[in-house]
Amino acid sequence: MFSLKTCSVDGCHHYICAGEETCYHHSRDQETILAQAQSLLAGSSDLFDLSVSEAHFSHLTLLPRRMAGNNLAWCTFTDVDFSSLAMTNCFFDFCLFERCRFNAVDVRHTVFAGSRFLSCDLSNSRFIHTNFSGIAAFTTNFSECDFYYSTFNTAFLTDSPFEDCNLKKTDFRHSLRKNISFRYSNLEEAHR
Repeated sequence: MFSLKTCSVDGCHHYICAGEETCYHHSRDQETILAQAQSLLAGSSDLFDLSVSEAHFSHLTLLPRRMAGNNLAWCTFTDVDFSSLAMTNCFFDFCLFERCRFNAVDVRHTVFAGSRFLSCDLSNSRFIHTNFSGIAAFTTNFSECDFYYSTFNTAFLTDSPFEDCNLKKTDFRHSLRKNISFRYSNLEEAHR
């Protein structure tokens, strides 16, 4: 698990980057930290304990492997392909995902709360006990997924199909849904 030590700058509550005393935002060498993080994300080894917040990643294809215990909160991802990854206990809260792909991923106990998904594709994937609370998703494909025990409470979902999904114990309470299709999904087993 990444270090839970917070940034040494007064008033900053973000977690430090590995080997640093500050978060990415307050680092004096953001270019090096970003280059190292991009190299780790684009590499082929399993990825554990990476902690970089408020960074921008674009035009990356992550190779199929395991990711666990990583903190990438408040980051921006543009045209990033996460397909075929196995993710456990990762933090992507308050991120922006634009034109990203999460096809055939196996995600467990991971947090996307408060994030924005714009024209993304999460289809044909497994998201078990995953937190999507408070997300906003626009023209994002959630079809053919297993969302067992995941939460979308207080989410804003528009033009984003959930077709042929397992929604058993999925929480959609207090969410706003516009132009959403649940065709062939077991919506009756979800919390609405």
